[in-house]
Amino acid sequence: MKYPTLSKIVDALYDKVKNNPKLLAALVKYSKLSEAKVLENLKSGKGPLLLVKTDMPNDRYAQFDPNTGHIELSGEYASKLNQFEFDPKVSTMLEFFITSTILHEFVHFGNDLTNITPATIGFFDAGKQFENYYYGGDVNYNPTTKNIYLVKMP
Repeated sequence: MKYPTLSKIVDALYDKVKNNPKLLAALVKYSKLSEAKVLENLKSGKGPLLLVKTDMPNDRYAQFDPNTGHIELSGEYASKLNQFEFDPKVSTMLEFFITSTILHEFVHFGNDLTNITPATIGFFDAGKQFENYYYGGDVNYNPTTKNIYLVKMP
């Protein structure tokens, strides 16, 4: 397996969301999926396929592709999970960042399934609204300092 740490993160999403009512409510609110649909689509082998891509445009961390229904994650960040596996501080931050990124894109997956919200940019991006609501801002990672930071939104 090329990305074992990423695989563990993805496999843990169902329990993470199911056992956190606030997180589940935030995903329901912004994805427009029901609780049952959110949880069903987070089960292993269900929901959107997660692809690791080496050619992400515009330095993106990830994106949801409405043409395929897949979530695409930057290979740079998937590789960093393995690279820093034995550095607990960096590993924990990267896991938090990757989890928030996947859930951000999961919101777009839900929007696509329900045909409620078209993909937009900036504050009106439902994924960013989810992050702002649940995490308190847009979650970012600085690879130079290896720190997570939040960009507060209005």
